[in-house]
Formats: sequence, structure tokens, C-alpha cells
Amino acid sequence: MSCREQDDYEVVRKVGRGKYSEVFEGVHSTNNEKCIIKILKPVKKKKIKREIKILQNLCGGPNVIKLLDIVRDQQSKTPSLIFEYVNNTDFKVLHPTLSDYDIRYYIYELLKSLKTIQSRQRDIGNYYGVQLLDASVTKYQDYGH
Repeated sequence: MSCREQDDYEVVRKVGRGKYSEVFEGVHSTNNEKCIIKILKPVKKKKIKREIKILQNLCGGPNVIKLLDIVRDQQSKTPSLIFEYVNNTDFKVLHPTLSDYDIRYYIYELLKSLKTIQSRQRDIGNYYGVQLLDASVTKYQDYGH
């Protein structure tokens, strides 16, 4: 995946932030598909390359958010990572509605994902957040948490 200009994407609203990034809901300007835009804060290139390598390595794993594109702002040269958009519900809102079966299902999906991630990336960190999705699937994403 090469780093292209970010003109193909538009920011819609902010959805999160972290130590190294700000995260926005976005849209692809030519096909109007929703996406997530993670705008990285200025850090060493080595750190950015490492994150991209990890994300590419995890791509295709069960319940892993897909990295769609890598873009760069023309003026600031700030890189952004473009991820697939997933509908999700905040766990605090969703938790009271979950049955025992639902909770067991989410734990199973979580463990399945962790097993795959651990096998592909030995130094898994706790910066990968878990989102419980409306589609009853657990996905990993680094949305700045």
C-alpha cells in the first residue's frame, strides 16, 4: 500500500482521539462510502511504518478492522490511515441489553481474534480497543484508545 494524497476522503465528524492520533468518521468523495480516518500526530517515521506493518499483517484476521488506504496531507505531509467503517454501539449502552448467550458469544469472538492476532503479531499491545458492533461481531481497532 503506497501513501497517496488525501483528496479522495472528507472528514464528517470526530469519533475519538489518542496519544498519537485523532480519529474521524469520513466519506470517500467519489463513491460516498463511509470510512474511518485516523490522522496521525507528528511522530517518528519508524513508529508509523511499524503500525502500518502490524495492521497489514493482521489484515484478513477474524474480526479485524480492514486498513483500506494510507494517505498524506499535501501541505503538512501528515499521514492518515483509512479504515473500513463499522456501525458500533458503545459498550456502556449495549451491556445492559446483552443476554448470557450474547456475552459468551462476544467473549468467544474476542478470544478467537486474540489468538489470531497473537499468532501473527507476538508483541500485541493493549492499544487495540474492542468494539461491540450492532452486527453482533467483535472487531479490533485502534481508534486512538
